[in-house]
Amino acid sequence: MSNDEIRRRFVKLNNNFFHYLECGDGYPVILLHESPKSSFAHKSLINFLSRKYKVLALDTPGYGFSDPINKSNANISDFARLINQIISILKIEKFILYGNHTGASIAVEYGKLFPNKLSGLILESLPIFYKNETKGIIKKFFPPLNIKKDGSHLTSIWAKVEDQNIWFPWYDRNSKKMHHWQYPRSIDIHDYAMDFLRSGNSYRNAYSSAFRYNSFLAVKRLKTPVKFISIKSDILYPHMRRLPKLTKNQELVIINDVNNRMKVIDNSIKSFERLNTSKGEYKNYSTKKFLDIKYGQLYYQIFKNIKSNNPILFLIHDLPGSSNELVDLMKKLSIRRTVIGFDIPGVGNSYIDTPKHFNMKFFVKIFDNLISELGINSYDIYGRGFGGYLSLYLSNKASLSPKKVLLDRVKILTKKEKEKIIKLNKYNLNINEDGYHLLNTWKMIINSKIYFPWYSKKGMILTHKVKDFDPIDVHKVFISIFNNPETYCASFNKILNCKPTSFIDNFIGNILIIKDSINTNLSVDKNLNINDTKENITIKYFKNNRNLTNCIEKFLN
Repeated sequence: MSNDEIRRRFVKLNNNFFHYLECGDGYPVILLHESPKSSFAHKSLINFLSRKYKVLALDTPGYGFSDPINKSNANISDFARLINQIISILKIEKFILYGNHTGASIAVEYGKLFPNKLSGLILESLPIFYKNETKGIIKKFFPPLNIKKDGSHLTSIWAKVEDQNIWFPWYDRNSKKMHHWQYPRSIDIHDYAMDFLRSGNSYRNAYSSAFRYNSFLAVKRLKTPVKFISIKSDILYPHMRRLPKLTKNQELVIINDVNNRMKVIDNSIKSFERLNTSKGEYKNYSTKKFLDIKYGQLYYQIFKNIKSNNPILFLIHDLPGSSNELVDLMKKLSIRRTVIGFDIPGVGNSYIDTPKHFNMKFFVKIFDNLISELGINSYDIYGRGFGGYLSLYLSNKASLSPKKVLLDRVKILTKKEKEKIIKLNKYNLNINEDGYHLLNTWKMIINSKIYFPWYSKKGMILTHKVKDFDPIDVHKVFISIFNNPETYCASFNKILNCKPTSFIDNFIGNILIIKDSINTNLSVDKNLNINDTKENITIKYFKNNRNLTNCIEKFLN
């Protein structure tokens, strides 16, 4: 992947992971977003600025894909200090900092605390609230976002986003509080709702801190050169009149035409003296990584065991799902070997642009790239559920074949059942104006843990546990689906149309098949049924997670 493409990265700090986007070469420019959005809100700006600069857009801790700040009642200063730690790890010593709305509040505090690190500050629509304005807002504007078992939090968030696009504050339905904006498209409401949902209850932290923050006083204490900018149509444009008297190295730029916004930001960057100093290149030693590929990025998690000579073990998750569901298993199995779990391309954090001729060879090519990149010469492969379809395909088609294949609760569908699932996936993920697609998907995740196929409610999975319905775990799967719903469907459809049984006869290594318990009084047995009289096949039955780990360890060793 070239430097002119946006790349996702994680940086690890004190057992927490913080996400950012990077693109381009040149003098570093760091972008901070408004709440409750993420670095992806800056994609257009990143593409524009990266022609000349090295651009990094950070997800504020607790937003997007960054872990929340480890402090209750955190203030803007706490966020600025944590972001400074992240920037220090990235070995960036001098840079230009841009922030809008909440991001501007954090940026101005950063400029106050760490002036020697900045060549300049660009603050777009900096919030400057009076105390009498924020009393009611702090009390009512940030209700808790509690994940509910029945998914009712989804409809609540959708309604809140709709209201936020009509009134400010959203809870005050007074005609005088209306924005008089053009009502947004369903996709825009969906994207905003997903920003809230990715953050969860931590959306309240930086967002509310910006309303408590005394930005007026912070501006007065600034020594760094600053460009204050604002578009006239911005809700915070009137706050520009509240700025203190500007000094010689401070300037206010009003943008009349939104189409000139990025050019104004670029001109602001040009106006600053750019003395480039760097401590060296940052090396990512975290367990969360991305493989840069031609059509996007493959996200994977690696738990290394440098003392082990055992083959590396790849884990492929079920659908719906992501590699996050396998982390506990990965940690247990990494005691005796290095373990790698990746999000299936097009699913979860593995963002891809599907090529024109998208087929299963695409998955093989990416897997071959991963093996080559990591220098792997021996491995075993595990697949859970529909992930087993992909693991079998890779075991037959990859350039390097695995030693052993493990198939965990892999079930078989008829042609009609496959067609039904493909149709329902498309329907559930089709964004509609009332937001009901969110609840449809939530119910699909729940039902997939009880029934097989999930839509029929006939074949009951008898091995499910109470923890399977933990709303936090269901929420993680939900987020992984809506990270990229279009490619999720495309990838799922390709994998679903594989015939797993056709690959087993061709595999000469050992195979472990772990079967599920399904109530066959209501439905035919959907387990992958292979004759266990074959010397290379071992069949076990799933009882619980502890039993699963023991089965895998015994088979691999």
